[in-house]
Amino acid sequence: MLSSGDPKGYYRALGVAPGATPEAIRTAFRERAKVLHPDRAFSTADEAGFRRLAEAYEVLRDPRRRLEYDSHALAETTAGAAPRARPAETPPAAASDELAELRQRGARPQRVWRNRPLAAEATADLGRWRAAAVALALLLAVGGGVLWRTYGRMSAAENEATALAARLEAATVSERELRGRVAARAVGAAADRAEERAGWVVFARDIPFQPGSADIDQPLAIVIDSAVIELSRALRQVPPDAPWAVLIEGYAGSAAAPDGVAVAAWETALLRLGAVIERLLAQGLPAERLATRFNAGFAVGEETPVVELKLICCTR
Repeated sequence: MLSSGDPKGYYRALGVAPGATPEAIRTAFRERAKVLHPDRAFSTADEAGFRRLAEAYEVLRDPRRRLEYDSHALAETTAGAAPRARPAETPPAAASDELAELRQRGARPQRVWRNRPLAAEATADLGRWRAAAVALALLLAVGGGVLWRTYGRMSAAENEATALAARLEAATVSERELRGRVAARAVGAAADRAEERAGWVVFARDIPFQPGSADIDQPLAIVIDSAVIELSRALRQVPPDAPWAVLIEGYAGSAAAPDGVAVAAWETALLRLGAVIERLLAQGLPAERLATRFNAGFAVGEETPVVELKLICCTR
C-alpha cells in the first residue's frame, strides 16, 4: 500500500509503513502494547491508546481485512479524494480559560499547621525517639530485602517469558513457511484444473507490459492498482473459511531460438513477474498468499508481454 493510504491511521497507530510484513506488524503491536497496556505499563499506560492499537492490529493481522482496508485507501487515492478537513483549532482565549481552570483544579490546598509548644517537645523522653529510629531502621532493612527478592523473581519471570515468546515466534515462522509451500503446490494444482472446474478461478486480470520491457511506468502502475481494487472486491465473494491465493502467471512466447535456448526472452518475462510481485507486496498483499507460475512456449520470434493476475479459491 502506498504510504499515503492510511484512512483510519491503523499503520500510524502501530508505527509501521503500509507495506510492512505481518512479522513487522506483530512485533510492533507487541512492543507498543508493553508501553500502553494498563496492566503492564505504569507511567506510560494509555487505555484509550491501547484500545486504538488493538483495533488496528485486529484489522491488519487478517490478510482479508487488511486487503480490504488497503483497497479502500487505494480507491480514494486513485479517484483523487479530497483531503480531510483539519479540526478547528481551539481559540487562544478558550485555551487560556481551560488552562486557568486546570490550574485551579490542580492547586493544592495549603496546609494549616498548628503551633505546638516547643518546650514540651524538648522535654520529651529521648528514649522513645531512639526506639522509633531503631524500629524504622529494621523496617527499612526488612522491606528492602523483600523488594530485592521480589525484583529478582520478576526479572527471572520476564526472562522466561521472553524466551518463551522467542520460541513461539520461531515456531510460528516455521509453520508459516510450511503452509506457504503447501499453498504454493495447491495453487499450481488448482490452476491446472481451473479450465476443467468452474469456479476455481474467481478473478483474472491481465497486466500488459510494453514489448521488450519489464518496467512499470505510471499508466501501468494505475492498471495494477485498479486490479488490486477489483481483487479485493472479488475476495469478498469468497467464503470466510475457504482457502485462497493470488497466482501471478508470466509467459514467454519464445522459449527456443534457431541457435538454442532463448535466454533473453526468459529473463524479460521473469523480470516482469518480479516487478508485479514487488508492486503487489507494496500494496499490502500478504506474501504468504502469493504464488507464481512461469510458462514458456516454443514459437520462435513471438513474445507475450503480459502478466496475468488470478484469484484462486478453494484449493484444499
